[in-house]
Amino acid sequence: MPMDNLRNQYANHVSNADKERLLLSIHKVLGSVLPTMTMDAILANVSQALLQAGIFRSLMIALVDQNAQTVEVVTSVVAYAEKRDPLRLPDAVPVGTTDSIVVTEDEKVVGLVYPLDDTNITAQVARTGVLTVANEWNEQMDARVDTEENWTSQNTGKSAYFIPLVFDDEVIGVVATGSLPEENDAVMARIELIQPLLDLVAASLHHAQQAQVLHREYRVRDSVAAVRVAIATMNTPTDMARVVSAIHQELRRLDLVTGPEHTQYSIQIVNPAGTDFVSVAYGSELVEKERLQNWQGVSGNAEIYPWVLDVWREQKVRYVTDFVLPGLPPGEGTRDLNLVDVPFSNGTLALNSLDPIPVEVIRILEQFAEALTDGWEMFVNISERELAEQKLSDTNTLLRNLHEIIGVTTSSLDREQVLDTLGRQVVTTGVLRSLTVVLVDREKRRANIVRTFNSTPEGATTVEDVGSFVDFDS
Repeated sequence: MPMDNLRNQYANHVSNADKERLLLSIHKVLGSVLPTMTMDAILANVSQALLQAGIFRSLMIALVDQNAQTVEVVTSVVAYAEKRDPLRLPDAVPVGTTDSIVVTEDEKVVGLVYPLDDTNITAQVARTGVLTVANEWNEQMDARVDTEENWTSQNTGKSAYFIPLVFDDEVIGVVATGSLPEENDAVMARIELIQPLLDLVAASLHHAQQAQVLHREYRVRDSVAAVRVAIATMNTPTDMARVVSAIHQELRRLDLVTGPEHTQYSIQIVNPAGTDFVSVAYGSELVEKERLQNWQGVSGNAEIYPWVLDVWREQKVRYVTDFVLPGLPPGEGTRDLNLVDVPFSNGTLALNSLDPIPVEVIRILEQFAEALTDGWEMFVNISERELAEQKLSDTNTLLRNLHEIIGVTTSSLDREQVLDTLGRQVVTTGVLRSLTVVLVDREKRRANIVRTFNSTPEGATTVEDVGSFVDFDS
């Protein structure tokens, strides 16, 4: 409807004072939908303008998130007339009052979230796009917003109006307001009259949402790039723990998770046979590096956490709630968790949290998992390089030790000194863990067990003089 027609139609039904207030609200609403306005500014200006103009007594705005399939209350405000009778209920300010109006926020309502398939009346309107009026309490109401007792305790009763905000055949949000029952006709007339404004608000909110999505996509892209950098700059297999740390830091930077006291991350690396895996947790080192290099023995992880291998084989995300990690003793540490496992080419990326895990977090984890897949060959190359370097180092050490041992055996020391020095050298250098020196007396056909050398777990060498004899014929 053209704006001139709106003004003419409104002028035929209301007083000059009401007309001035509506035109003022039109001006404010138009100012609030400029492209440079942010979502918060649009919501604040629209609600303030409509209430201060006396068009509605209260206003709740809920926005639809199609990705999450939810509708969330983002603003809820109530108008109070400064000159009202103190004995009169605050929400009984007549629609269109000429009193000076004060607008306050109803904080207990903001932040409420409903799934789009919920039976709640706000979700229903968001889902169907059909304006709905409730003249009495019913099971579709939310007691956190207004109770049945509050509705029925007032002799005058209540009415609630839920108006869809539609742009391009898509429900962007829901506007809700209330009135006294005798004001139904007046409120419905006002809703009809300001419908072009509501359409404009829907369009502006849609554009603001798109701007937020675009900004969010840029931030997510930066976070994925940061994780890729952490993968690309790995120098040793233990640097995988640094990748886990980067994932945590980026999710925090996106304001999607809280501190590590509420969330825990890990990367599970599956063996080539697909029968076992090792885990790298946030804040820890790769403690099973040797197993990762040779996969000898069984870690037992697959028996405790069997779903990890299932997620990896099926390459499908697994998200469970009210989950208790196995193997933990009873107590507070076994609080129900929310757990998601996201597969990548050679394992899974896991996140468990005391809080519900949003769909957006799971989608970003999938992008992190893709980065792990792309960078896996580098991790394998680093592991193989470190293993080769270790073998080369061991070989060089062995050759150096043998050279020193040969030097002892060809020295001018007497036999006793040679054997003692040789025994210490062989054990101390790590060629052998233990060594027993035995002298053979062929004439007497017996062996003299002189002493033993043993390496301790701390790396020291212990020497024990034995001095016992063993006859060849015994």
